Amino acid sequence: MNGKEKNLENLKTRPRKLSSNPSKTMKFLFLDTETTGLINPRLVELAYSFEGESAITQAYFKPPIEIHPKATEVHGISIEMLEDCHFFENTKDKETLQKLLEENILVAHNLQYDKSVLENEGLIIYRGLCTVQLARTLYPSDINHKLQTLKEKWKISCLGAAHSAIGDVQVLKKVFSKMMEEFGKEEGTLEWNNLINNHLQIFKNS
Repeated sequence: MNGKEKNLENLKTRPRKLSSNPSKTMKFLFLDTETTGLINPRLVELAYSFEGESAITQAYFKPPIEIHPKATEVHGISIEMLEDCHFFENTKDKETLQKLLEENILVAHNLQYDKSVLENEGLIIYRGLCTVQLARTLYPSDINHKLQTLKEKWKISCLGAAHSAIGDVQVLKKVFSKMMEEFGKEEGTLEWNNLINNHLQIFKNS
């Protein structure tokens, strides 16, 4: 039994978190953030999109703290570029996103980090799915499970730049679709639903 088979066998013996496929009643909300840095991260760019929809909501925000130089090296956003932007706290985007988080399933690559970013902005996260963990289950022998590595694995193309929230959301949606397509062919739709069910994290009941 290889690593992938062991991971899937372990999942099949775990108790289900939900009795049915959550996507039947909730949509997957794919989201990515760019931030001020790794310590006490605050939002500078936000992008999200629903499964099956081409539209992507994207916006920049002025953070209440300085952007670490190493963060700017990664995403290319400086505090000067955000001088005319609003604080996230003072926008309707916060209210809109909170409602979406309450009613849908947050999907992010490294969910715990994006969850911490959103919580630092005063949002409540109800449930989420981490595509890093999903990729580790499905592809345990891969050298790593970074979003850009998975992008290269399937030769995914997108219009947005790497390490921009809007570009990473585009890649995230396609990576998720590729995993669903490959696993569904091997195991069937029911087992894909069970896989998602077992990776779903519940943080708060809505």
